[in-house]
Amino acid sequence: MILNTGHWPLNGDADTMISGARRSRFFSNYGMLGVLLLLCLFFSLVTVKDQYPTGAEGARQLAAKLVETKKGAGTLIVAKDIADHDSFVEELTARLKDGGIKVVGTIRGAPPAIRQGLDAAARSDAVPDVVLVIR
Repeated sequence: MILNTGHWPLNGDADTMISGARRSRFFSNYGMLGVLLLLCLFFSLVTVKDQYPTGAEGARQLAAKLVETKKGAGTLIVAKDIADHDSFVEELTARLKDGGIKVVGTIRGAPPAIRQGLDAAARSDAVPDVVLVIR
């Protein structure tokens, strides 16, 4: 006498038992791969952020956009006093001057020095039309 304990369908379809076994074997073999792919997707979505070009390449891109839109405008460039910003400021200044944009001045340094430079620029006759602040 065979008792049905609810685990196997006695008069059920044999294909149902086989497909259930295949599904179980599939997840047993490839389940970890699925979990890893989901983790990759999760961390990719969580860590997506805007990235900005830096250095001379970033300066070339920014200068090209400004020359198209702000031709003839007076520009003040504000940056920290670090090596990457130095190359950015030098390249940007050269490209803007070549493109017909007047560079009113550049302010480099820590926040207190930048504040003093901005105050001085506000008091001067050459008030800039555009202030570029480098991140």
